[in-house]
Amino acid sequence: TGNISHLPGAFDQLPALVADLPEFGAVIKGMGKGRAATIDGVYASSAALVIAALASKCRGTVLVAMAHVRDMESMASDLESFTGKAPTLLPITGSLPGDTRLDREHRERLALISSLKEPEAPKIILA
Repeated sequence: TGNISHLPGAFDQLPALVADLPEFGAVIKGMGKGRAATIDGVYASSAALVIAALASKCRGTVLVAMAHVRDMESMASDLESFTGKAPTLLPITGSLPGDTRLDREHRERLALISSLKEPEAPKIILA
């Protein structure tokens, strides 16, 4: 493991410390070559810290697929603590397959997807 010589004064300084660890650099380098990466043993706030560190090193948007909708609020709060900015939430749709109505959630989802090609695309999306 890397050697962290000082403690940060704020939560939003932690992702840079994680991102600068040699082991994390290997993960980023592998992902840059199109390889998959797995980081075991990170849960709750630790997962948010790793996501924030990953987002700080990635050029594009980081999509975080949450297993449970009930965990999105706490993950969003943790990510905001680590990045200083709230992540974008992918609107949840209550539509059933085959429903052709373009309701508000569908319009919001389409707008979010369209924004990904813009220079100011969201850095982190929770889904």
